[in-house]
Amino acid sequence: MKTQKPHKQALENLATLERMGGVCPSSEWVNGRGRYTTLKALPPFAEVITVIPTVIGGPAWAGAELRGAVQRNLVCLLKSRPQLKKVVVISDLRSARLLLKKYGVK
Repeated sequence: MKTQKPHKQALENLATLERMGGVCPSSEWVNGRGRYTTLKALPPFAEVITVIPTVIGGPAWAGAELRGAVQRNLVCLLKSRPQLKKVVVISDLRSARLLLKKYGVK
């Protein structure tokens, strides 16, 4: 099965998200301004997750099984911004970094 190269903009979005630690509030991942905002196109290996506020045991989230650096960065972000509802994360950081390395995006 032949795979196609991702679009240049998708690779740039993936590199931007990776530079942010793999985690970005959905309010910062938008195009436009004012009331004319839309969510940017999600790059490969990224998804929007919903944060579920809990009293016992800290925050939880629905949508992705996270581990490693992305999970640590998400917990740190939620501690500094506890009212976040949605977050854009890289669900598979290893594959994302391999893709960026393969196509030479920095």
